[in-house]
Amino acid sequence: MYTGVVTKLSLREFSQEIGIHPLHLGGLIYNPEGRTVFCEAPYFQFPYQDHDRVSRLEIAQAVKQAETMLETWLGYRLLPAWENQEFHSLAGGVPGDVGLKVDWGHAIAGGCRGAELLGDNVAIAWSDEDGDGYEETGTVVVNGLTDQLPNGACEVRIFVPGKEAAEQYEVKPIREAVFSAGTLTVKFWRETAVLQVKYEALNATGIPYDDDASFETALDVYRIFNDRTCAQQLLWSNPAGGCIAGPDYSSWNEQDAQLIVRDQRLGWVRLSPASYSDTDLVWSSAGWFSPWPVQAVNLYYYAGFQDKGQQCAARQMDERWKNAVSQLAASMLDRPPCDCTADQWHYYREDLAQAEGSEDFGTFREMREYLPFGTRRGAVNAYRRVKDPGVALGRGVASR
Repeated sequence: MYTGVVTKLSLREFSQEIGIHPLHLGGLIYNPEGRTVFCEAPYFQFPYQDHDRVSRLEIAQAVKQAETMLETWLGYRLLPAWENQEFHSLAGGVPGDVGLKVDWGHAIAGGCRGAELLGDNVAIAWSDEDGDGYEETGTVVVNGLTDQLPNGACEVRIFVPGKEAAEQYEVKPIREAVFSAGTLTVKFWRETAVLQVKYEALNATGIPYDDDASFETALDVYRIFNDRTCAQQLLWSNPAGGCIAGPDYSSWNEQDAQLIVRDQRLGWVRLSPASYSDTDLVWSSAGWFSPWPVQAVNLYYYAGFQDKGQQCAARQMDERWKNAVSQLAASMLDRPPCDCTADQWHYYREDLAQAEGSEDFGTFREMREYLPFGTRRGAVNAYRRVKDPGVALGRGVASR
């Protein structure tokens, strides 16, 4: 479900957590014969397309904000992600090797986001696997793969064609990815692959669920992985100017380094001067070639919480965090989901600070304990989760 907002929790997962029909959140017109579907109106992309109810963009923005609030309090990402150019100044400088605590806990390894194209513009086959008359399953198949998936199918992601694996164009969640005998088979939900142009029309209306012309016909298949060839940067300046180990005293000089994680959960790492061999595909130790100490570092690393109970912990969020993100996001949205306001939506938006049975909106309960996220039910529930023993690493970490 394209919105242009990159979230860790997909909107389809949000719909399931909060009780919205995923087809309706995807903008589809769907009202099965013989059944009453509560709040059956399709959602639109932008607020101006229907000013009486919340848009898909506003929901995505709320999910993003909820993720940021939770991560800031917890001290780690809710799913593994890449931190780029995280800058740390080192008071007094250190000679060569550097030990420090990175901003985000549950550190996994040094590296950058790598993207390897496995299948270009791969045709989608639609099917009705459960026999209910709706072709809910999209399948793409890539043949002839050999060593492109060294870590299995959990690094596989699918994207709108021609977008070079830009995160905002990822089609998610993946329902299933199977790699066997050189063939990769990926399945996903139909309503997550609506054409962007259908969402952005000025005269937007609901999209018929069985109109094939309104959906992507092909996708790009990528391996998204942690590229460990990405170097860390040890930085220093030459206070005397001149030509020693760098251009001049007005800019940073740098030397490549390798990052080694010493304490994954807390995020303690060590950086040592090193060089990468494109021939041998390994890092090798190197000497610190500057006469001056390291004064700062630029870090590139992969970090985030992984639910080991999930089949693919790198792309599947812990169920408890799905719940917390969804409830906190719902508590932030003031406009109803549609003209018949789903009960769950109102439930999570209810302000628990207002005294029960009071008609005086100036009468409030004492809710100081829950103020960090707000006093609406969804915010209180999310705050209770982050306060569980042993969950948070710390709070006050700046969001990057």
